[in-house]
Amino acid sequence: MERLSNNYQDLIDQVSQEFKIVELKEGEGLLISYSEIPWFPGGQFCISVVSTKKDNQLRLIKQSWDNEYDLNRFSSGVYNLDRLCIKTIDITISKTQQNLLTDIINSIPQVPNTLNDKSYIVLDGIEYHLTLSTNNTDKEYQWNVPTKDIQHFEPLIYFLLTNANCQ
Repeated sequence: MERLSNNYQDLIDQVSQEFKIVELKEGEGLLISYSEIPWFPGGQFCISVVSTKKDNQLRLIKQSWDNEYDLNRFSSGVYNLDRLCIKTIDITISKTQQNLLTDIINSIPQVPNTLNDKSYIVLDGIEYHLTLSTNNTDKEYQWNVPTKDIQHFEPLIYFLLTNANCQ
């Protein structure tokens, strides 16, 4: 039985869940995942860095929600949560870009406990998610307003956004 809902929060939650599903081939692992989930319709995306253990190659996978298509398809306001239109693009990056990404990851000086500054109240905005699964780090972050520690991840986020054509 398909899940239907007229609750917009359920829709956004399902989009977030869809972004966590990355189809990996044999011998691949998820290294990094970065997503931006605006509360308003449109602009939701996730960029994943996938590592191939066999030949130590990196590639990017960009997932985005086609909100226009789904909002037109579900114009009555009742959404089919099992049939959302998530577009996936596999992005090959050059060896030079791979080396740069590796350098960026290795240059992160410390891994803070949180990136969420709780001294602010955000009514509507963007939820940011960052997951790192490197050799010495296995950390997941979620924030609306970042702490000053975001500076450690700015080069990484900039690299991902630039190479996945999100800017």
